[in-house]
Amino acid sequence: MPKLTYTMQLTNTHLKKATLNGAQLAKVLGPFLGFDYADLKNGEGAEFPAFWADGSETVLKFYKPVSKSEKRFSIRKLTSRAAAGEVLKIRAKPEHPALYIELLPSLTD
Repeated sequence: MPKLTYTMQLTNTHLKKATLNGAQLAKVLGPFLGFDYADLKNGEGAEFPAFWADGSETVLKFYKPVSKSEKRFSIRKLTSRAAAGEVLKIRAKPEHPALYIELLPSLTD
């Protein structure tokens, strides 16, 4: 069974710009989700249902900006829930079609 968990430490820049690099996340969870950035043109995106640790719904979106060929992702309401230094953990469970998102204390605490 492949690893279905992705983590990254959030920075002020991540939260201020709401821009997250999606290349590594797509490597980890893309095959499970049936997602590949090669299928997107600039300006396009793909959305997947997700849940916060408290059970509330959100959406994770992989996308390519219109003007750049960068691989990015966003999570609805991330900036209102997260703080710089926290660790973003995204995982998939093979028995459920959704993603699960947690915010954990800083790695340096």
